[in-house]
Order: sequence, then structure tokens, then C-alpha cells
Amino acid sequence: MTKNELLTALAGAGVALARIEYCGSDDQGFVEAVTCYGSDGKEIDIPADLTTAVREVVSDTLDEERGGWELDEGSSGSVEIDVATGAAKFDHTERVMEYLEEDFEVSLREAE
Repeated sequence: MTKNELLTALAGAGVALARIEYCGSDDQGFVEAVTCYGSDGKEIDIPADLTTAVREVVSDTLDEERGGWELDEGSSGSVEIDVATGAAKFDHTERVMEYLEEDFEVSLREAE
């Protein structure tokens, strides 16, 4: 499903806003939760195939915008999709392992 087709399908299902959570590391990335809201702000259920399409589009978008988001220490975050405008706002956190190298020298002679 294309991004435009997804927006059309979400609108047809009465979705005004979709919130999606994702997490990835060690070469595996998962779109974990998909929660949808109607124009009244109340949570609504969507069909399983539409949930799958949301997961796929979000995963593909992460690959396009933040390639490697699921590698090494990985990353996590959430995205809100405003169905009317088509805007997808990501709150993305990358986990980074950092090594700090420092050279130092001390005297091993004890004071007498």
C-alpha cells in the first residue's frame, strides 16, 4: 500500500490521528503499537489488514529517513500521523554506545 493509499484508507475508517510506537536493535526493528483516534479524540479500532499496512508504511518510512534505525544499539520512538494533512511527526531517539579513549601517565615510585 502506498502512503497516499494508506491515508485514504485511514480516513475511510474514520481515523483522524494515528499514534505508532516502534523500537529496534540488534538488526531487528519492530513497529509495536498502532492506536487510532477519531475526530472526537476517542480511540477507535481499525481492521487488522489496515493495522498491518500502517506498520509497513511506518517501517518503510523509517528505512527511508533513518536507514539503519534497527542496527546495533538501535533506536526507538513514536510517530503521530495527522490523516487530514498527511503529516507524520516522528519523536525519534537513537541509542549510541560511545567509547572515550584517554591516555595518561602516573609514577609508580612511592614517596620515601
